[in-house]
Amino acid sequence: MITSELNDIAHQLDPSRMTVCANNVEGSFNFITDAMAFNKYFGWYYNKVEDFGPFYDNLHAKYPNTKFGLSEYGAGASITQHVSQFVPEEDPRPSSRGPWHPEEKQTAYHISHIKMIAERDYIWGTFVWNMFDFGSKGRNEGDTPNINDKGLVTYDRKIRKDAFYLYKANWNKKEKTTHLCSKDYTDRKEDVTDIIAFTTAPSASLFINGKQIGK
Repeated sequence: MITSELNDIAHQLDPSRMTVCANNVEGSFNFITDAMAFNKYFGWYYNKVEDFGPFYDNLHAKYPNTKFGLSEYGAGASITQHVSQFVPEEDPRPSSRGPWHPEEKQTAYHISHIKMIAERDYIWGTFVWNMFDFGSKGRNEGDTPNINDKGLVTYDRKIRKDAFYLYKANWNKKEKTTHLCSKDYTDRKEDVTDIIAFTTAPSASLFINGKQIGK
């Protein structure tokens, strides 16, 4: 629990450092520390992914002099599970706690979030949860028990998921990047599929069997 007493002790121990609160609920206690941020998983555990923007906009309208951060956000992904076209569920919670975590869902989630974050300069900082899949005792979701699969990289640090390249292309523009998503989905049954690519180039062209389909 955040208390003014703990906040005062922290300032006494080191006056040069700011105190920061990370929380997932609203309340007056969020304004005790020098800065605060929310853990929010719109579209993964609850609501819809597009509810992220209105939530922060309403906060900003209510407290225009406060800059809010995003201390956790993310979505699970199994590199062995795929869909040709991801369609958001009406209620995302059952699937988030279930065994079906297609990589394309995580990709769609982060595409939406990175755009909404970039449009709001009053958000002082954001923290993707998580860089790597990690052990989490008691979880039984995705394709592996006891693993939180929200990482942008697999548990063994060997495979970078598609969403990793979304951030690389947006945050490291000095290094040339072109990444085709869902290329590990080789045993397809559908006739129609989404083609998504992340690149630092001004444009990219799609060729199928040597024929240019579009840009």
